[in-house]
Amino acid sequence: MGRKRKKIIRVTRKLPKVYNCPNCGKVSMRINRTPIKEDQSTLQPGVARRTLYDAEVLCGDCNITKNYETRKEPIDIYNDFVDWFMKSGTG
Repeated sequence: MGRKRKKIIRVTRKLPKVYNCPNCGKVSMRINRTPIKEDQSTLQPGVARRTLYDAEVLCGDCNITKNYETRKEPIDIYNDFVDWFMKSGTG
């Protein structure tokens, strides 16, 4: 007889809430989203409601900031910000 097999516990990974700043390199970028309005035109069963957000990307250390109106998640907003920052050559 063998011993009882251990149950494998899988850790669910969560997306970060604070990101790396492309300007100063510190982990101090935050994304603040405030809802503006919900999309009422496509209220159908099985279709998710899409909320329009006013998003602000802000570095707490070097105070670089940019505002967006978007329906994206925070990680996608951060990626758009980094693309804009690298393209503009601000860094």
